[in-house]
Amino acid sequence: MLAGKTACRADLSELERTSLAPQLAKALKSLHAIPLSEIKPLHLPADQLQRMDVIYRRKLIAEHMQALLEQNLIAKNQELKINLLLAGLPEAFSAKRPLTLCHGDLYARHLIVNAEKNLVGLIDWGDVHRGDPAVDLAIVYGFLPAEAHADFWRVYGLVSEDTLTLARFRALYHSLSLLRYAQEIQDPELLRDTLQALDRIFSE
Repeated sequence: MLAGKTACRADLSELERTSLAPQLAKALKSLHAIPLSEIKPLHLPADQLQRMDVIYRRKLIAEHMQALLEQNLIAKNQELKINLLLAGLPEAFSAKRPLTLCHGDLYARHLIVNAEKNLVGLIDWGDVHRGDPAVDLAIVYGFLPAEAHADFWRVYGLVSEDTLTLARFRALYHSLSLLRYAQEIQDPELLRDTLQALDRIFSE
């Protein structure tokens, strides 16, 4: 058992999120550094959900936006921001993307923080797979304030511009999907945290 709360229920301030940046970076650096050759016996699957298929995910983003607009969960100005972000996105990326061990579904609900607001665990590994590290690095854009990004990359290490772009794209898709989920299960804390995540993505 881990003593603590999920980050979406811990009511973290922006300063507390900033202090988590190097801790989160250290955890992901360790995860992504595990050689895939060491885990072949586990029959770890490849990404079977097209998480980084930009064309496929853009279509889903359009569907999410329409549903969220109808539910008044996003406003017209947010729709404009989403479309502007997508307009600057390349249609394709290099086929030689890095491949790492990925958590696969990393967001505030899957981070455990203790009473001192330190990171003590990553939970829910049901989506673990061999995939693009940008899938996990999306948490930088949705969870951390912009001023904390430098602290994260200082510990994690530098990545390519394509990885940054894909991580932000993944953060956008995941946040829109989570908004619908949070509304469906009537979870006000997750809804609040995800709305804040969208604001962080737009402010970058």
